[in-house]
Amino acid sequence: MDEAHATGILGPRGAGLVAQLGLGGRVDLRIGTLSKAVGAFGAYVAATRACCELLVNRARPLIFSTALPPALPHAALTALRILSGAEGDALRERLRRNVERFAVGLRALGLRAEAATPIFPVVLGAPEAALSAAAQLRKRGLLVKPIRPPTVPAGSSRLRIAVSAAHTDDHLDLLLSALREAA
Repeated sequence: MDEAHATGILGPRGAGLVAQLGLGGRVDLRIGTLSKAVGAFGAYVAATRACCELLVNRARPLIFSTALPPALPHAALTALRILSGAEGDALRERLRRNVERFAVGLRALGLRAEAATPIFPVVLGAPEAALSAAAQLRKRGLLVKPIRPPTVPAGSSRLRIAVSAAHTDDHLDLLLSALREAA
């Protein structure tokens, strides 16, 4: 199960998609990133012993690469402690409200938007359209990355917008206003 957009966000106490779907011990391999909701660096694999042994024996370049500086795992553990407690619950609620508010705003602009995760693809088609829109948004002080082939299929270049709990209503309104002009 790819938990990249789920860790810290979905499921009880941010335990991820596996927990949200109630799959418990029925998933042999879970992978995710520590760079989104956790706000750190790196990734994780949570797997059965057999899967872990396979990775240790087949992912030699990773196993023998330089380890992360101790501050990064410490930051990740601290963030996970926060996310699994009451403060994390409050942050997830704020994020849920922001995601829903932003999805409603995008739909009002005639853009497709689902409030499933905080990641919103605004598909614009041609690479030039995505690059142009990103440049216009940057002029308004908004950093929104254009995603183009080969990362996405030809004809589906897009802006990748990540909403967070730290965004205010004013931030979201500014972005929606700027998207009205750029997209």
